[in-house]
Amino acid sequence: MTDEGVPRELLRTLRRICLWRELERDASAVAAEQRRLDDLVAALPLPAGHLATLRRTEQDRAASAAALSEILAPLLVERLELAAAALTAGRPIRAIPGPVPARRSRPALPLPIADLIDGMLAQEAEANPRPPGPRPLRQSPSTTKPTPP
Repeated sequence: MTDEGVPRELLRTLRRICLWRELERDASAVAAEQRRLDDLVAALPLPAGHLATLRRTEQDRAASAAALSEILAPLLVERLELAAAALTAGRPIRAIPGPVPARRSRPALPLPIADLIDGMLAQEAEANPRPPGPRPLRQSPSTTKPTPP
């Protein structure tokens, strides 16, 4: 008996029925299991609605199991094919592939101050292109002479 007071045989039979229905197995096998389940239920007094609750639980489990099998089966086939290829090549087989080492990038070395200033000036020149030709001369405010009136 389980914690709920339901025999394991009854739960297993119910689980098989739900799983076979989920996987759309042979209807005659499902019918035979259903007859077996009916016999088990008749021999055991269950509270009203308890069998329906058990059936819903097992249907959910069967649906989850079917979904997992759809996901895991192709992965298992892939692993088996890799293992078979490794055997034929004479390489050792690992059940679980080892971790892939992370690529480490080298830290950038600090640039000398002159290189930083050159880079900043180059970026500024790209952002504000000047027309070709000679540069105009700048006059500083202290060297300009006031014009007489």
